[in-house]
Amino acid sequence: MDRRVGIVTGGSRGIGLAIADRLAAAGSDVVIAARDTAALAAARDRLASRG
Repeated sequence: MDRRVGIVTGGSRGIGLAIADRLAAAGSDVVIAARDTAALAAARDRLASRG
């Protein structure tokens, strides 16, 4: 899925984070949205480690 962009709402935890993680692992750029900014920052750091 190179050169694709995935947009995931509720991406800071649970199923949303798992989906965002799989998209990132598949080579997609991922945009995540969530209400909890602290959890969102943690999710961002986790996904950024994918490259």
